[in-house]
Amino acid sequence: MHKFIYIVLFLFLSSHAFAEWTLIFSNDETNAKYYVDLSSLNKRKETIRMMTLEDYIAPEIAKKGQKKISYNSVKTLSEFNCSLQMMRVLSYSVYKNQMAFGEPILSKGIPFEWSKVNHNTVNDAYLNIACNEIN
Repeated sequence: MHKFIYIVLFLFLSSHAFAEWTLIFSNDETNAKYYVDLSSLNKRKETIRMMTLEDYIAPEIAKKGQKKISYNSVKTLSEFNCSLQMMRVLSYSVYKNQMAFGEPILSKGIPFEWSKVNHNTVNDAYLNIACNEIN
């Protein structure tokens, strides 16, 4: 299982050079921009996987244990179930620089639990793009 996770992380982290980010939403209040990589769409049996990128003009702050981490972008590999309107994050990497440039300062390759996608959210936009682009 660990070997699989390392392979997924390697492919995920090395895919930045090939990513073609398409802006889908810009939030002027938070100075955040949300992108998808349509070339990353990958249909599985009943799910679709897609890379997304959240980019922040001003640094965001997150806690990792007792330590605070400052970052400007997050690249995520997510999986969507169109018929159930659900998604889960498979892996993600956090970057100090905008647009996921440079080395990640934090990466996780353990899938999250499936969750229902709420309407009129960024995740709803991701779900709609993934499901409409593949079908």
